Amino acid sequence: YHSFLRHPFAHDWARTEVDLSEYVAPSCDATTDKVADSHVKHTQVNYQIFCADNNLKSTQYIWGSYTNGAGLYKRDALAEIGRMYGEPGDAFHDRYVEVNYAYRAALKYCHAAIQLGECREIGTPECTAAFYHIGGGRGTRPRTVDNSKCTDVSWTFYGTPMYDTVLQAQGMNQSVCRNEDLEELRDARAKQEDAAEYREQVREENRKVFEMEQQQREEMRTRARLLQTYDKDLLRLYVDWLADKTDEEIDALGNKMEALANSPHPLKGFWDSHGRPLV
Repeated sequence: YHSFLRHPFAHDWARTEVDLSEYVAPSCDATTDKVADSHVKHTQVNYQIFCADNNLKSTQYIWGSYTNGAGLYKRDALAEIGRMYGEPGDAFHDRYVEVNYAYRAALKYCHAAIQLGECREIGTPECTAAFYHIGGGRGTRPRTVDNSKCTDVSWTFYGTPMYDTVLQAQGMNQSVCRNEDLEELRDARAKQEDAAEYREQVREENRKVFEMEQQQREEMRTRARLLQTYDKDLLRLYVDWLADKTDEEIDALGNKMEALANSPHPLKGFWDSHGRPLV
């Protein structure tokens, strides 16, 4: 899983100049309806190139980084790779939809990570992501469904030149599935019903967590307003951790808390590192 973080798969940090006007649309002033081109035209960006470890012994650790991962993708490149297998009607195993597409993408392309903040080594806590995946529901169907026919790592390589090699290495000359198993995998109605039920389940779980997170944001805004507007001497008198803070420091704390409450970024304690609900 972590092999792509190390050489030779991870390249050295590089630096380039980027013209943001080519990629970022100008902002619009809602009060005047005029375009406000306030973006910095040119900026220096540090980045690191990563290429997947496509060794057959390593592919069991490939994850869905080119499927539903929180990132920025080049649409033309993904279109060139082709569609995901596993749509209703496909004789393809649901459990391998993401890993198969990730492997096909990794055979053709590498990807880049942009250096943010104090990041020095990708994989360390200092290297936070530019995007964060939240909301649960990383699959399209519940993992508890009965339809788990033909579970086999060879699905990872389906549609690639390595597929026949893997089957031969396993002593087979065709898919591990029997014809009746393939027909069950093709059962579009069953897949659609399972998917609809699972989406509703995920939607309800997400709704509860978003409501709890929103409640905490409101509480943070209330505390921020107190720090910004309340008598600073009384705050220092009754709040121990503010006792040694200056007026300016208390205001700064209130501003920071308000900014976090209004931020689109998720609050800690509600989602795990994969974006799944914790509460």
